[in-house]
Amino acid sequence: MKKGRTNVTESRFPCHLWEIRDAKSALDMMETALIRQYGTCLELEDSFALHGNYPDYDDEGSRRLLRCKVCGSLLLVQSSLRECPYWDEPDMYYRDYIPVASVEEADLLNILWNGEELGEYPFRHLKRDDHRYLWTEGEEPVPLFPEELRRRIREKYAGLSPKHRELLEKLICEAGKKEGNGDND
Repeated sequence: MKKGRTNVTESRFPCHLWEIRDAKSALDMMETALIRQYGTCLELEDSFALHGNYPDYDDEGSRRLLRCKVCGSLLLVQSSLRECPYWDEPDMYYRDYIPVASVEEADLLNILWNGEELGEYPFRHLKRDDHRYLWTEGEEPVPLFPEELRRRIREKYAGLSPKHRELLEKLICEAGKKEGNGDND
């Protein structure tokens, strides 16, 4: 395939970059297009926050969904930038690249997992930690089934008020269907 191609119709899981041993080389070769911008926290329509998209609400991080321009794979990316309050300490920067099989899976993971939970993704994934690049430990990634993710979301948020459960259910049902995402998954 041509480098920089943006109209990839096939989708691979995980990304072709998972075949590269050196994490820095894999990240240096990454060419992506933005599919979704999830922001810094997950809120329902009435601004009720379910969770932050990184472990600390004071974090300047966010989440987004990217598509590899080469192989069409999808990556849920969680970024963090924490400004260090001490003069002699540098700011800290982290980024996790989580492979997902579909836009629906990414949307549901964004609902289910807060920042700390996504950072502990159990399968092998790319990570940038300040100026280190690494592959995390774990088995090869496997797609997570949307119905199982929906069940887990409903269990996790079972204690919400009826109004917020209704808003959450709407969010669950809209997973993978948002207009204007430039994606056919």
